[in-house]
Amino acid sequence: MKSLIVVLGGVTSGVGKGIVCASIGNLLIENGIKTTVIKYDGLMNYSFEQMNPYHVIPEVRWSDEEVTVLADGGVVDSDLGVYERFTGLELPSANNIVNGQCLKELISYQDGKRWRAGEVISVFPHLIDVYKEKLFAAIADNDVAILEVGGTVGDFESEFFLRMVSNLSAEMNLFVVQLSYLAFMGNDAGAKNDVINQDVILKPIKQSFHTACSFCLKPDALLIRSEKNVGGGIKSRISKATCLKEEYIFFDYDVNSIYDVPEMLKKQGLMELIISRCELNSDVEVCPSLADYSRSIVKLAAEAQYRIAIIGDSESWGSYTSLNEALVSLGVRYSKNICFDWFRSVEEYARLLENNASYHAFVVTEGIENPEDKAALLRNILEYGKPVMCISYGACILADIIGMSTERTDKLVTGRIDTYLKNSITGAVQDRHRRNFTIPMCRNEGKSIEIIGCDSQHKEIHLFRPVNFPYCIGAVSQPEYTSRPYSPNLLFSHLLNLKIEEVLQDSTYESKTNPPC
Repeated sequence: MKSLIVVLGGVTSGVGKGIVCASIGNLLIENGIKTTVIKYDGLMNYSFEQMNPYHVIPEVRWSDEEVTVLADGGVVDSDLGVYERFTGLELPSANNIVNGQCLKELISYQDGKRWRAGEVISVFPHLIDVYKEKLFAAIADNDVAILEVGGTVGDFESEFFLRMVSNLSAEMNLFVVQLSYLAFMGNDAGAKNDVINQDVILKPIKQSFHTACSFCLKPDALLIRSEKNVGGGIKSRISKATCLKEEYIFFDYDVNSIYDVPEMLKKQGLMELIISRCELNSDVEVCPSLADYSRSIVKLAAEAQYRIAIIGDSESWGSYTSLNEALVSLGVRYSKNICFDWFRSVEEYARLLENNASYHAFVVTEGIENPEDKAALLRNILEYGKPVMCISYGACILADIIGMSTERTDKLVTGRIDTYLKNSITGAVQDRHRRNFTIPMCRNEGKSIEIIGCDSQHKEIHLFRPVNFPYCIGAVSQPEYTSRPYSPNLLFSHLLNLKIEEVLQDSTYESKTNPPC
């Protein structure tokens, strides 16, 4: 029988359900269990295409978080990018179930595609059936599926979906994990570090726990999110408030790195409980631990800094999560302490012009506020002869600087190209795309650039290097989405003064940098 691990939020959102799901997935795959990870969003949107935080129009930004482009071209919630980095899986877009998508299908089915004309369509059972079909399609042939329900339990947007999940107990092993935030009330800001001298507020945890029970989803494990490991005394009080045994209560406290979370949960016995309750067959460890990866990051922090400047346009670092993680992975791969600064305004651009000599490399991102300002900045950077990587719209700006023609399209194009720089420096590119411009092959005429990669039909340029600036690479795609711990995308190696040809010819690369799982 298949198993479904449901991760619910409690008290408040934004405390790390995605990290918990990714960590559980990492631990299951680490033990040889065939696993997938699914995200349900209660949003009324049926597509994340117009929810890109990089977009010029601020109103369409999605909570100042990036969206993720998957291998099949699907544009989905950023949590799926977190799942992929932790587990090493290549997830399909079907693993992002959005309420708006389900409602759109429900309405479209009324024209005779599925139900008889005139049939009464209702939430029960028709919408529930749509939910179930999408969930089962996402689970596919995996032994275990981890399902993150966005928001907090009790949110109106997720109510019907939770009702559906609660009815699955007869069809599969159901294991419910609830992540609840532990609130403190102290006399001053420093009180959080002294549990004894402050009051711990347990009523929000109690309330969210019993709300989950009202959906027939009594938590099998309760994760308490807090700034620190508050100890057994608090666990005893939570146990009495929720009527849940202490051995089923775990702490999810702050750690040095998010990659320490799997090991933290494992040491507390969460995996033993899941494997036992779901009757899973655990195998030997089949992949390197992310804890080792985290320790590598900590160790490198003592080394000399290799500074990279990121030029973009967003109100939050969350818009660049995948890029940041790709650079961290690059540092671990080549044993460098990579630090990066972010410049996003005209004033900050001007400051960078004055201090760019202090940076070792530069990344020009998709985000853009003023193309002229960013073009002037890029020209200045090129004069210094340092490695530059231009991603997505940054590549468009680079193309304009060196006299290449670009074409704007009305529709955002997504997709996956056939192969990735195999056997040849010049060839078709396999990467994840989200762009609204193209660089036609016929416009180049081979004068201004060296074509490194193109699409499978050899009609569009996807990866290029200016002839006059060989230390600069333009990537129309977004290679940061394919970087993993231990295995950064090859293109980022260029930022460390390495030639792309040398990286491609490195026969030891694959053996040294296997994905975590």
